[in-house]
Amino acid sequence: MQVTDHVSEIRTRVRSLTDLPPIPAVAQKLLVLLTNDNVELDEVARTIEMDPGLSARIIGLAGSAYFGSPQPIYSVKEAILKVLGLNMVKSLAISVAISGGFKVDKCREFDIQGYWGGAMLTAELAQRLAGAVSARADGETAPPDLHIAYLGGLLHNLGLLVLTHLYPAEMAKTYASVDRAQPGSLLVVEREVLGVDHHETGTWLAQRWHLPQEVIAVMSHHHEPDYRGEAWPICLLVGMCARMVQRQQAFDEEMLLEIDSADTLGIPESRLERAWDACEHQRGEMTEMAKLFAEAA
Repeated sequence: MQVTDHVSEIRTRVRSLTDLPPIPAVAQKLLVLLTNDNVELDEVARTIEMDPGLSARIIGLAGSAYFGSPQPIYSVKEAILKVLGLNMVKSLAISVAISGGFKVDKCREFDIQGYWGGAMLTAELAQRLAGAVSARADGETAPPDLHIAYLGGLLHNLGLLVLTHLYPAEMAKTYASVDRAQPGSLLVVEREVLGVDHHETGTWLAQRWHLPQEVIAVMSHHHEPDYRGEAWPICLLVGMCARMVQRQQAFDEEMLLEIDSADTLGIPESRLERAWDACEHQRGEMTEMAKLFAEAA
């Protein structure tokens, strides 16, 4: 009964947002624009420029070594036109705006740069592979949307920020005892310490903030390779990419590709290898991008 009450308390605390700011106004506006394929570039730029800090980070990302812009970038509009593209800017801006409300500095064990490094690599890999998915969920006639796959990769572990913000002492204990080389072990320790895990809390908050349904599904189910419910291809895709990235970060050696998951998604092994090699080649630049993301925390 005590465990049930504790979980209920955490759920209520997350859902009520008593200790969290509401979704930033800029992120809320960008979420509306995210689903509008006919949105004007100027409207997206103006929305981002409502938040000077967010604008600075988008311009900084566009000027990073990862994108290799041959000339300086001075405005959000230039970042969109010359480097990032409209859809990537929307995804990056939403992620930076959402994450900026979480304060994780009270938990020294939390590696915020490592968090964003993993998120960036997962997002990039998922976007590269989304077009190769040939498996179909019921009623689907096309592979997962590339840009939703990217946003899902960026936000799939948002619940870690939530729990670290709300329960820094408990999460410090969790991070100190988890086996990072074993995917899924963090969830086990979280449940032992708090009674809930970061997938649950991320999903609760995503629902409260009305994030896209596919992204909510990714947060909730990307750690379940056997999940075949709503939006399962994108959940399996992001989960596959996240597990590969986690093992690579833990071992820092040649990646063990998730052939079984790729086969279920209809992704040829050769395509999986090429996508991973391309991401691995840009790992250093992604680390620099992760530093810019970490500054928002």
